[in-house]
Amino acid sequence: MVTKLWIVIVPLLLLALIIGTIGCGGDGKDTDGDGWTDAQEQSAGTDIYEVDTDGDGYWDPQDPNPLDLSIPTAGDASTPTITTTPEITSKPTGISWDEANYHIGDRTTVYGPVIGTYWASGSNGKPTFLNIGRDYPDSARFAVVIWIQNRANFPQTPESYYYGKNICVTGLITEYQGVAQIEVSTPSQIQEY
Repeated sequence: MVTKLWIVIVPLLLLALIIGTIGCGGDGKDTDGDGWTDAQEQSAGTDIYEVDTDGDGYWDPQDPNPLDLSIPTAGDASTPTITTTPEITSKPTGISWDEANYHIGDRTTVYGPVIGTYWASGSNGKPTFLNIGRDYPDSARFAVVIWIQNRANFPQTPESYYYGKNICVTGLITEYQGVAQIEVSTPSQIQEY
């Protein structure tokens, strides 16, 4: 009986992995490599094959209006205002934050609400923490870690921008002092839902 059960369960698990348990409202593919996933590009109305849809010299994620050539142009003296990443409104795929402890060593997507944030600017490595599901010091929380060398990759301070939002984060789940976490280096690893 147990052998028959495994014959059914294993193929179903493999099928679930193949058809897209990784991603948040999509497969996370970034065809043009500009930092927005194809799903985010479609949400914003931008071209998945062009890093600069309106041709004004600014890549779509850094362009305040990626569909309007007149605002701004690369020759303008003004610095563009950074826009937020388009929101993914479909139901997230992956695993819930409270299941992450069972997936240490897996590369997948974890989703949940950002309950607390903190930039440990006085600590070694100056990490930024996004606590999902529960806040520090609760060891049942899931943590997103952004090291100081990667903070500049984010258009806004992560601890302010993501606080209170529902996000999904893709990467390798590791464990530090009993807390499941993913270390993030680029904004494309984090999506709102």
